[in-house]
Amino acid sequence: MRAELAKYNGKRRKFKAVFEKYGQKSFQNHLKITLLLVDVVDVVSNQVVTDHLWFTEGKQFHSLGLKQGDRVTFTARVDTYEKGYIRNEWDMKETDYHLVFPTNLTKLQIEQGQTTLRL
Repeated sequence: MRAELAKYNGKRRKFKAVFEKYGQKSFQNHLKITLLLVDVVDVVSNQVVTDHLWFTEGKQFHSLGLKQGDRVTFTARVDTYEKGYIRNEWDMKETDYHLVFPTNLTKLQIEQGQTTLRL
């Protein structure tokens, strides 16, 4: 469970993260592009809230043209979801936290001559 995210359940917050890679998932016989963000930090508290999160790529994420290592900021709402599965009477589900409805997406620019950007 993502305990740091749980503190903000239901609230919109500003976050920053590092883009790691693209992926894909199948949904109703259609492939959806996904993206993995790592080192997700709450901007206000400057605390790492999770080591990674997956998002479905929407128009705003797509317009950023992200490459591995790019840093982004965005606002999103913390929400719960059920993860796991039910198989042969074995209930393997648990509640976890993720971010939904990302808005105000911005790719952070690294200044010329600067090799790293601290989150």
